[in-house]
Amino acid sequence: LPMNGDEALQVVEQGGGQLVEPDVAKSIVRFIAADKKARPLPGLAVEPALLSLICRELNLRRQAKGLPQITADLLTGARDEILAGFYRRCLEDQAPEVGDFIEDHLLSESGYRNSVALEDAMRLPAITRDAIDTLIQRRLLRLEERSGLLRVELTHDELTTEARARRSQRREVEAQAEARRQLEK
Repeated sequence: LPMNGDEALQVVEQGGGQLVEPDVAKSIVRFIAADKKARPLPGLAVEPALLSLICRELNLRRQAKGLPQITADLLTGARDEILAGFYRRCLEDQAPEVGDFIEDHLLSESGYRNSVALEDAMRLPAITRDAIDTLIQRRLLRLEERSGLLRVELTHDELTTEARARRSQRREVEAQAEARRQLEK
């Protein structure tokens, strides 16, 4: 279940310990909650999976830059970049069909998060239980039981932006390739 902003702040402060600059913990919570109005923390809703994902990604950025702490600069304008980088890294060692599955089946045509029965997903090319489990471990996908049936879905709505963008790019490339094939006939 979602946490409020105070609960999320407590997680960041306790979990981040000395890795987070003073006062940056609140900025991280607001960043994750996409709070642009500086509302009181108790009124914010923060998804635990997204909190974990963003904190991990910020720490990876901190390490890559050789910084001793997560700073406010690491947050600046980075929300979409962090989520896009996370999405790409999750899929970089997977078969292309795995990304296609996510973008074509775990998103509605209008770009909203969708779920698919696990048994149906595993009937598709290159979609194996190992691939699903790997992406669950990486926090890109999750399994949820509904009416006794396991369903696979993206862990958070925020991940749909990058999936939509990649789907659009792939479809554009496919359409261009098809147009070239038609011209060659």
